[in-house]
Amino acid sequence: MVKEIVGKEKVDYVSKKTNNPVVGLTLHCVGDASSRERFEGREVDTIFISSKSPMHDQCASFPIGSKIIVQYNRWGSVESVVLSDSKK
Repeated sequence: MVKEIVGKEKVDYVSKKTNNPVVGLTLHCVGDASSRERFEGREVDTIFISSKSPMHDQCASFPIGSKIIVQYNRWGSVESVVLSDSKK
């Protein structure tokens, strides 16, 4: 599904659970969920990319308004984020 980046948030805090630093980027996105039967309107999603991820610098460079395609692995973690060719 194609999503549009509507906001980017820098993340830098210490986890209360693990006491380890969490550093990265959260992409705030909206997408058209018309292909989903039970959904009406636009779907909203936040996607966290750790600074340790090889995708971090690429995702940080995406401008607001970019259309992206997000692929998830079988555990539900982000596996890839690429720019979409979609003009919609």
